[in-house]
Amino acid sequence: MTKDLYELFRSIGVYRHHVAGVIFIDALTMILEDPDRLMHMTKDIYIPIAKKRGTTAKNVSKNLRDVRDTIMKHGGATLLQQMTGQKCWFSEPPYPNELLRVFARYIRVHHIPYDNL
Repeated sequence: MTKDLYELFRSIGVYRHHVAGVIFIDALTMILEDPDRLMHMTKDIYIPIAKKRGTTAKNVSKNLRDVRDTIMKHGGATLLQQMTGQKCWFSEPPYPNELLRVFARYIRVHHIPYDNL
């Protein structure tokens, strides 16, 4: 099943060999471990990832926005509509926390293993 998750990421332009992709996967993993982290993105996600990756919280935020923009360029609105049943993704791109929330919920609902991301 993890392969399906890799295929999903690859299909939307998120690659583990890109810094932004690594940061996105780090953030997603953290949220899957504790969904309450979404309430304090800077404190609970950006800063710990920045320390782990030797960068700043500002760069983590920028990388997550870059991943969001990449996903939206690769058919992300359609994918998000399929994942959520909502059409709102076509009018305006999601905030990074919304995007992470959608992916985390999708992974949990479909029981997709994520421990080897």
